[in-house]
Amino acid sequence: MMLRTGILMPRSTLYPAIGIDMLNGLKACLQYLGLTDSIKLHTENIGFGTNEQEIYAKAEKMLLEEDVDIVIAVADARVAEMLEPLFTASNKLLLTVNFGANFPASWQPAPTTITHSMNFAFHTWLTGKYAAAKGYHKVANTIGYYDGGYSQCYAMLNGHQKAGGIPAFNHVTPLKTADFNLGPLHDFLTGNTDVNALLCLFSGDTAILFYDAIKPIQAETNVTLFVAPMMLDESLTTMPGGSTLTLKDTMGFCPWHSTFNHPANTAFVHQISQAYHKKANLFSLLGWETALLLQTAIHAFTHMPGNAAHAVAEMCSTSYDSPRGWLKIDAATHHSYGPSRLISATADMQLSIVETLEDTDSEWKSFTGESLPTGESSSWRNTYLCI
Repeated sequence: MMLRTGILMPRSTLYPAIGIDMLNGLKACLQYLGLTDSIKLHTENIGFGTNEQEIYAKAEKMLLEEDVDIVIAVADARVAEMLEPLFTASNKLLLTVNFGANFPASWQPAPTTITHSMNFAFHTWLTGKYAAAKGYHKVANTIGYYDGGYSQCYAMLNGHQKAGGIPAFNHVTPLKTADFNLGPLHDFLTGNTDVNALLCLFSGDTAILFYDAIKPIQAETNVTLFVAPMMLDESLTTMPGGSTLTLKDTMGFCPWHSTFNHPANTAFVHQISQAYHKKANLFSLLGWETALLLQTAIHAFTHMPGNAAHAVAEMCSTSYDSPRGWLKIDAATHHSYGPSRLISATADMQLSIVETLEDTDSEWKSFTGESLPTGESSSWRNTYLCI
């Protein structure tokens, strides 16, 4: 069977290769699986993912004019919620792909929609819980302006407080990187020596600015850093200023790292290197795993052509051998999830696994039992990391 597949791709000035790497990961996996000739791709660019009318029009065009079987929308949760009625009504499969920095207003799934992500909000929730469980009850929260606009921020704070933690101070850095400073945080920590940990949420250039600025504060106060997944992203070292990063007492839960000793990860890293002469990253991983899901969709549509609900049911009953370990789709929410690793970072971004949370089923169930309180969500529309 030839699976006609539409892809709504993002762009980012922070990570210029985000769309290219995702598409490369998808194509590399299709080649690895021997499915290159089984899928016909139609691509459209949707920018930062903020123009909902444009995204809707492009998705509708793919359904009506290209007659695709499935649309992969690399977009955030709110865009998925906007598209879902269209795909339910047309009995077409919508595969929303993102980093999981937001979670939906409702975990109730649409019948023909799957959401695949890196589960960043889930991992920050685990990190917040871990900090409290290890005795870091009173903490200061420090957040980048952009990163704080997503529900991963709420998830980290909520996880910490649910485990008995107390937020003693909140510090949000300015929008403009030129105005970046940790002065208020420094003043608080030096005046409150009983607070010995930070919950940290930054990405890209602001993560580098934070690590540089926190270094002398750590030396003075000896605080431990509990950080979000993008603060342990290997690509930080390739950004301006990233080559001289020196980290101390820094840890957080993450979905993946390139050195994971897992056969599927070894194959993934090797395939990306061989095909594109680049290092595998989170973006190519997202594309690779999307191809794993497409393999099941091909099988489902081969046996029941045009039945998107049946394809979703088959995808939910399949366990996938992902580079990050097992991967599955939760039948109760239609969201993907997998294992999590607690990563410790020292020196020049030397990362090591402290522990592996292999069986995340109970934690995932607890996490998806949460919902954002009314008024706790920002109106930020960008797909996470697309600015």
